[in-house]
Amino acid sequence: MANINWTELNPPERKRTYHFPTCSVTFENVTRIEVRDSGKHRIETADGRKAFVCPGWLWMELEMAEWTC
Repeated sequence: MANINWTELNPPERKRTYHFPTCSVTFENVTRIEVRDSGKHRIETADGRKAFVCPGWLWMELEMAEWTC
């Protein structure tokens, strides 16, 4: 298994949306995230979705009950 330094989000984020110059991507019920020195984000959601988000996004929107990390 890869050496992943996860941050567990409890409670999970309701939504996390990354806005890029030409599109956006949204993840719901984010339970874990890793932010690499390169700027790449690794994301896992409660339903098992796994994704990498590469650097280059302009801003991020978070829907959450409170700051978790």
